[in-house]
Amino acid sequence: MEWLLFSMMRILYEDEKIRYKNGNSQKILYELINEIHQRVRYGCKSDMLSLVSIKGIGRIRARELEKTLGVLSANDIVELTERDREKLADLRGWSPKLVNRLIKSAKKTTKRRN
Repeated sequence: MEWLLFSMMRILYEDEKIRYKNGNSQKILYELINEIHQRVRYGCKSDMLSLVSIKGIGRIRARELEKTLGVLSANDIVELTERDREKLADLRGWSPKLVNRLIKSAKKTTKRRN
């Protein structure tokens, strides 16, 4: 299914008739299909897409971040306090080293977006 969504995005992007005929609707449709493509790719709901796009965070870690600390974005990860980092490191399957790596990945992600 992922390849079908990717193909739809490519057709929308490259088809000049659609681009010039419908104006802004092509861009909106492209963005909607891209979101569905990302959801299928990562296997999560749309509220977790900003977290799963960070290297080292999948849908399970994203849910744990949200449930434990209310983290919803890369900026939230970058701004974690020392106490929050310790709380994460104490979770099963987490470690201080992993938390530090995720923070570095989140910093890179926020720099790319800016």
